[in-house]
Amino acid sequence: MSNSQTVTLNGNADSSFRGTILAPASLIRLNGNESSYGFHSQIIGLYIELSGTSNMLVKYIDSQNYDAVISPSVEISQ
Repeated sequence: MSNSQTVTLNGNADSSFRGTILAPASLIRLNGNESSYGFHSQIIGLYIELSGTSNMLVKYIDSQNYDAVISPSVEISQ
């Protein structure tokens, strides 16, 4: 959360993005043209901005994104 730098991804018709984009304190900018593949991603950011010359496809496919091996937990100790 201490890194709030802007994340910018530029793509074109031949681009393919897959996986988790994790920047919870940042602006995420996705720029580009229409792609038949698009973003097969989970996108987590403070703000997400899309821009380009055509429709942008963001498709979530669980098997192509990060899964924690061990579920997060909180322990209280004294």
